Amino acid sequence: MKKKGFTLIELLGIILILGTIALIIVPAVNKTIKQARKDSFEASVNSIIRAMKTYAYDQEIATGKEYSKQVVDVTSGVLSFEGSTPREGKIGMTKDKEIVLEMNDGTWCARKLSGDTELQILKLSESGSCDGSTLMENLIPHKPTYEAPKSSDTHRGIVYLDPTDLNKYCTKTDAQANLNSNGTPTEIKTGCMKWYVFDIDGGTYKLILDHNTTARAIYNMNDQNASPNGQYSIKWELDNLISESNWAVTPRLISAEEIGEVIDAEEGVEYITSNTGYGLYLEGKNTYATSDENILPESYSGEYAWLLGYLNNSANYGGTPSDSNAYTYYSNTSGNTASGILEGYWTSSKVTSTDYSEIYMSNKGRLAPRTASNSSYGLRPVIEINSSILTTED
Repeated sequence: MKKKGFTLIELLGIILILGTIALIIVPAVNKTIKQARKDSFEASVNSIIRAMKTYAYDQEIATGKEYSKQVVDVTSGVLSFEGSTPREGKIGMTKDKEIVLEMNDGTWCARKLSGDTELQILKLSESGSCDGSTLMENLIPHKPTYEAPKSSDTHRGIVYLDPTDLNKYCTKTDAQANLNSNGTPTEIKTGCMKWYVFDIDGGTYKLILDHNTTARAIYNMNDQNASPNGQYSIKWELDNLISESNWAVTPRLISAEEIGEVIDAEEGVEYITSNTGYGLYLEGKNTYATSDENILPESYSGEYAWLLGYLNNSANYGGTPSDSNAYTYYSNTSGNTASGILEGYWTSSKVTSTDYSEIYMSNKGRLAPRTASNSSYGLRPVIEINSSILTTED
C-alpha cells in the first residue's frame, strides 16, 4: 500500500502555525532573558552597596576617622561582593552616610544620586553617561554651610552662602576667594559670602553680611528710590540687590534694637532712639553720651568686632577685613560725587522725636543718629533663612 505524505497545503499550514507560535514565544523568551539579566545586574549592584557599607565601616574602625565623601571604583577589586562585576562605574558615601552610585554592565545603567530615595535601573542607551565620572559632585552637599560659634563668640554662628542661589554649596574657602583685587569684600554683592547669625527664632536664622554691599549712600530722600540726578538711597540699593544682582532672598537692614539685644543693651538703645544727639558704644553697654569718650581703637578685636563696619584688626577676630580704601559715592542731593573710606552702615531704626534722624553703626563701635541725607554710611544687608537649607561645616 502506498504511504500518503503531507500535501503542500498541509505543510504550509504547519509552517504558519509554527511561525505564529514563534512570534508569540520568541519575544516573550527574549523579554524573560532581558529581565533576568536586568535582575541579575540589580542583584549585583545591591551586593556592591552592601559591600560599600561594610568597607566604609571597616575603614572607620581602622583609621578612627569618619569615612565619607570618597569614591570607590567598582572594577578596582577593593570591594568584595557577590555577582558580576560591572563593566565600569563608581560608588561613594556622602557625609550623611547616603550611598550614591553610577555603574553599568554594557546594557543596563544603575544610578542613585544624592537625594534619590530609590535605586534606578535604566537602559544604558537611554541614560547618557553612566560611568561615575561626575559622581564626586554628589558627595558634596548642595547647600550653604554653617559653622558653629565658639564659646567666646557673641554671634550665633557663621554661614557661608550665595544669596543668588540658596542651594549652592559654599564654604569658608569659597568666601575667602570671593574678594576684590585689593583683598577686601566691600561692595561684593554675589557669590559665596560670609554671614553672621545674630539671632535664631525657631528654625529661622537671621544673618548679617560681614561687609557693606554699598560702601556709602544716603539713607533716603523723602522715601524715593533715587533722585533724577542719580543719587542713590539705601532703599534703592536694597531693591537693586533683587532686581539687578538677582538675590533669591529679600534683604533688609538690621535694627538698632536687634543690635541692642546682641550686646545686651536694650535700655541704652531705647534711650538713643528717643533722644537726638546721643550715642551708644558697643563696649559701653547701656552707657550713652554725646561725645566720643568711649570710641573703640582701630586695634579693637573684642567680642563685638563682627558688628562693626571694619577695623584694622577685626579680621583677627573674624570680622570684616580692614579696609582703608577710598570708595566713590554721591555726596549730596545735587549728584556730586566724592571719595571716602568706610565709616559704617545704616540701621533701620530712627530717633522717634524727629523725622530725619536715622540710626547708624560706625566703624568705631558707635550706635548713634545722623540725618537721613548724610552719605557717610553704607548698606550692610540682613537676610532671614530656614536652617533646613544649611549643612554643618566640618
